Amino acid sequence: MSIVSGLGQSPVFRLRQTWGLVNPRIRNLLDELRDLMSSEKNWAKYREVLRQASPPCVPFLGIYLTDLTFIDDGIPDLTQSGMINFAKRTKVAEVLQDIQQYQNMPYNLQSVPEIQDFLIRNLRATKDVSDMYDRSLQLEPRMANEEIVVRRGAHTATGSNMSSVIIASMAMR
Repeated sequence: MSIVSGLGQSPVFRLRQTWGLVNPRIRNLLDELRDLMSSEKNWAKYREVLRQASPPCVPFLGIYLTDLTFIDDGIPDLTQSGMINFAKRTKVAEVLQDIQQYQNMPYNLQSVPEIQDFLIRNLRATKDVSDMYDRSLQLEPRMANEEIVVRRGAHTATGSNMSSVIIASMAMR
């Protein structure tokens, strides 16, 4: 999801000439990933692939957090008669159980210092989205029919968005 989101950030996505230089096989693979990670029908394609996957795997946590938010916001805590709404609690438990299944299998991960160093270097070198957009315009000036992106001050990425901004920053180098 971070790769799809990062390469979809406007400073990277708008680079039409640059994208034209990318191997068509890689562009097709990215299109397949975009299709897989589409939020259409509540991420139905991703959920189906994940259901068929054999652990260990690391699922995209954002989907579970969205599910929990919708359950919390959309289902009342109490029934109409004022009783505890156990149906709501059951739905929350189902989501948590789904998450826990990926924690029950040991992950025999080996530390790879080269990858760790690469990630740390890129994390430290991550640019602000406004800086990346300025760099994008240097690489490929705005075309006559291109929509002007209005920037409202600096944007600092946090949380799950941070990984996609790091990917975008890496792509802009």
